[in-house]
Amino acid sequence: MRQPEPHPGRRGADEGFTLVEVVVSMLVFAVLSSAVLALTVKTLQTTDLASEKQVAANLAETKKEYLLGAEWDRVKSGADVVDASGAPVAAGSTGVAYTVTTKVTLVPSTDSACASNGADLTRKKVDVSVTWPGMRPQDLVSNETFRRVYQSDAASSPGSLGWQVDKPVRGSGGSWTYTGAAGVKGTLYRGTAVVATAVSDADGCMVFSGLDNAEYQAVVDVPGYLGQDNVQQQRRSGTVTAGRMTVVEPLRYAAAGQVQLQHQPVSAQYPAPASLGNWSGFGAVLYADAVSGYDERPLCTAVQNPLTTPCLGADGAVGLLYPAKTYAVYVGACADTKATTTEPTPSTAAPATAVPVKLGAVQYSVAKGTSVGALKVTAEHATHDSCTGHTVDLGTATVGTTYRVGLPLGTWTLRVTDTSTGASATTTTTATPTAPTTTTTLTAKK
Repeated sequence: MRQPEPHPGRRGADEGFTLVEVVVSMLVFAVLSSAVLALTVKTLQTTDLASEKQVAANLAETKKEYLLGAEWDRVKSGADVVDASGAPVAAGSTGVAYTVTTKVTLVPSTDSACASNGADLTRKKVDVSVTWPGMRPQDLVSNETFRRVYQSDAASSPGSLGWQVDKPVRGSGGSWTYTGAAGVKGTLYRGTAVVATAVSDADGCMVFSGLDNAEYQAVVDVPGYLGQDNVQQQRRSGTVTAGRMTVVEPLRYAAAGQVQLQHQPVSAQYPAPASLGNWSGFGAVLYADAVSGYDERPLCTAVQNPLTTPCLGADGAVGLLYPAKTYAVYVGACADTKATTTEPTPSTAAPATAVPVKLGAVQYSVAKGTSVGALKVTAEHATHDSCTGHTVDLGTATVGTTYRVGLPLGTWTLRVTDTSTGASATTTTTATPTAPTTTTTLTAKK
């Protein structure tokens, strides 16, 4: 009897899997296995990190307890490299090596050492931190600061120097207040030699300890930051007395701000001369009100960046400005009149604060007189202080035509020159912050 043939789309019970099905199954299994393996590895890494962090916390607490009970002279700064049990790491060890760092400073019995000039150094302030290879910055372990009462003759002990560093904070209403700037690194010099370094605490106070009787200079120099005089490097001097706290003049330090100067003609009828183009064409200078006198910003050279060099960019960009103060902007190589109607506060982040810089308005016309050739007009700014003058090309002029132009505020001398003979005539005018009601007339001559 003939057996029925199997359906071409079906597989018999004993035929097994096709090669394609086996390959696909293996691929699916490999993908799932990879995911499970990655999750397992991540879990193990997290477990290891948690274990290492717990060990670090135990080491910090053990060190703290040791210092609390140690003899006075043993409570000092230093660092130890130990294993998980706290024993020194042996040569050839393959376990995790933990660095336990102790920072000790002599301070008075007050909440803030930087508010205690001349006070006796009656306490030791101790900070213990633990680091280890492979840790993340946020995994740093440090115990709370504790103090130990001083027990020996203060007069024979070293002195300390404190420096309060504050930063400006702008409130919701626009007003500025100051709070301690944490994490600012300072360097202490005795003459030209580096004596010590310190970092400001959460309250903005940095303390240099263990100092002999001498004159010292504390210096901060943080890229992108500056003091109220718009200078990055700040210095303070102080004479240290044995057993006492010397507090130098406090510092207000802030992230540098920036502004973007923008030409603001009186109206569209008084544009800046085409010959000037951007800010470099004006031969402009920015003057910013400083702590004392003016902070002058000359034009940047081709290789200077106005955000890292105290100069004025061709596009009007100005950086390195202390943010919690106001500035007055002048424009023109011989600027003698303030151009801004407001005194803006610079921003510390992009986009920069836009500062409209008002240009003055000048209206003039030329009468032919005795001239015989084409007429060329220039504007010459009067000299001011050490400036020897500033000349702006206003282009050629047609007799009888009225011209309107925007120039930096102040007094200008308009000069019309017969290009065929070189003869010229001048008259004085003032670039005003409003549209002029009269026309200055130049009479050309040959």
